[in-house]
Amino acid sequence: MKHRSTAGLAGLVLALLLAAPAVADPPVKDHVDVHNPLRDNGEHCGFPVLWDIHMSVDRWRWFDDDGRVTHEIQHVTEDNTVHNLESGKVVRDGPVDFVRRHEYEDGVRVRTTDVGVMVNVRDGRERLLDAGMVQYRVHPDGTWEIFRSVGPHPVFEALDGNTFPASLTAFCGVLD
Repeated sequence: MKHRSTAGLAGLVLALLLAAPAVADPPVKDHVDVHNPLRDNGEHCGFPVLWDIHMSVDRWRWFDDDGRVTHEIQHVTEDNTVHNLESGKVVRDGPVDFVRRHEYEDGVRVRTTDVGVMVNVRDGRERLLDAGMVQYRVHPDGTWEIFRSVGPHPVFEALDGNTFPASLTAFCGVLD
């Protein structure tokens, strides 16, 4: 009896979904691979650091009738390395796997939410983990601020608004 009621409910939900009118165009899906190395000359740790970021991004974007993006979902995976360019020490930052959602108003990004593992360094004696959920507001000038955070976020917190090179400060302890 339980099996029939579950099957009946599933059939009803499927019928309602198929009968519902389309309210929006389907998202535009694409894939990008990004190599984004970030390097300093020693100003953050006292020795030069290279965070060699290799991103693979599956992206879905929704647009309004005027062609402006309304929101975007990204599935980001990364396998990175972080280098102490003075000593030669290299640690792996990976695997990294998170979902990012950008929200827009009038075609301008206003909020972003990241959920998952954004940094994952294990060097044998210390672990640097940036994981969980972080939400930030994006200001018209392109800077941003964290307004909600769950989990450890030492790299996001080191970003100091939107100064991407400042994030290198978070790696000092695993590179010395």
